[in-house]
Amino acid sequence: MRKLVAVLIAVFFITGAGLALAEGMKGEHKMDSGKRLERLTKELTLTTDQQTKVAAILKADEPQMQAVMDKMMADKKAIMDASDQKIEGVLTPDQVKKYEQMKAEHQKKMDKEKNEKEDK
Repeated sequence: MRKLVAVLIAVFFITGAGLALAEGMKGEHKMDSGKRLERLTKELTLTTDQQTKVAAILKADEPQMQAVMDKMMADKKAIMDASDQKIEGVLTPDQVKKYEQMKAEHQKKMDKEKNEKEDK
């Protein structure tokens, strides 16, 4: 029984963290070409002309990058949802209730952390 609980807790944290990424952090995964340009400028010592050209390249590629990120997150969420259903299939009704509570508490924690990041 202890092993089962340990496995469930491990799976919860693995799937819970991924679910938070898939659901709660969509906005944070928005491609930010400005930050990337800053980093490239600093680390490569880009000239003003190079910065302008790199900024245009990053801006042009941003929609494609965002589409890939959105699809990846949707795929990940679908896999995690299927995994949750399979896990719940081996649990007793009481364990399912507790598992749902654990997921809800974890999501609440992730939402709180996301809000704190947004406030900074």
